[in-house]
Amino acid sequence: MEGYASQAIMDELTRVLKYRRFGLTDEEVEDARNYYITVLVMVMPKVRVGIVEEDPEDNRVLECALEARADFIVTGDKHLLEIHGYGGVRIVRASEFLEAFESNLGS
Repeated sequence: MEGYASQAIMDELTRVLKYRRFGLTDEEVEDARNYYITVLVMVMPKVRVGIVEEDPEDNRVLECALEARADFIVTGDKHLLEIHGYGGVRIVRASEFLEAFESNLGS
């Protein structure tokens, strides 16, 4: 099983981790970014989508998943969850993903 990210997603992660409420230093933010870059497969989406109108940045997640030919997007984001799926990619909460994963282990 692999996780995927794109430059746009990494930029968004960096922006969000800098929110004051997380209380992270610039070094901690950079360390987190570097960690994810090492454990995720980086892709460069070729297709742009405009499915999520309420939060256009969420479209970058769809683009990444499509480029990666991912089976799932695991998220808590309400705009993505409202879609349920797109282009063969299922959009689920972590609990739903774990249920699907566990049921496949028993097969």
